[in-house]
Amino acid sequence: MPLALVGAAIAAGGATLLLRPRTGVVEPAPASARDYFTPGQLERARHFRGPQRALALGSLAVEGAVLVLLVVRPRARYGGRWSAPGRGRSLVRRPPAPP
Repeated sequence: MPLALVGAAIAAGGATLLLRPRTGVVEPAPASARDYFTPGQLERARHFRGPQRALALGSLAVEGAVLVLLVVRPRARYGGRWSAPGRGRSLVRRPPAPP
């Protein structure tokens, strides 16, 4: 496993060297959103941004709470049918054993 990680790191470094620009970096041209979008579209984007940010923060809070719950109370303490592999019902039905 560690050998695979070392190989991947060497390959990534080699690709970085091969794919870098040969000459200087091209400076980006100055651009403004007003050059490409109408004022109505920009206003619509501003209104859309607020709820999207709230959804992202809410999702982050829920995921963090679930992660904390899993760390504080591991699966084995629940003792339910999902507490260990092989317990509970299988999601795939097996054919009956031959006689």
